[in-house]
Order: sequence, then C-alpha cells, then structure tokens
Amino acid sequence: MIKILATVCFLSVGAEKQDLCMSGFIPMTKPLVTVQECSVAIKDISEYVNQDFKDRNIAMNLQCVRDNYGTTNI
Repeated sequence: MIKILATVCFLSVGAEKQDLCMSGFIPMTKPLVTVQECSVAIKDISEYVNQDFKDRNIAMNLQCVRDNYGTTNI
C-alpha cells in the first residue's frame, strides 16, 4: 500500500515572518495500491488546492511513500 505524505508550510507568519511547517499522511477514501495511483491522486489534490494555497501564502509538498507496516498513521 502507498500513502501520501504532505508537508504544508504557512509562509511568512507573524512579525518575524517565519515559515511554519508540519507534516503528516493524507487520509484517503480508498487505498492507493500503485505508485501510478498515488501520482494521479497527488496531481488531483495539487490542482484542487493550488489557487487557494497561493492566495493564502501556503506551500505544500506531496510525496508517495510505501507503507511497509500496514499502519494508517506513523
């Protein structure tokens, strides 16, 4: 099974203009079995949030990670 690891950063936050980032796995409604399915999901997610994130000064990195443990959260 494959999971999508997201790192989301809120850019230039506060008076000191610091970037605040966090990482976690995106919960999916159906399992991602292949890397190709994961890549399509990443493309769909990216297109969906792109303009909203630009407007709000948010950056995001998404990557496919093989789940060797069979867990939903690490």
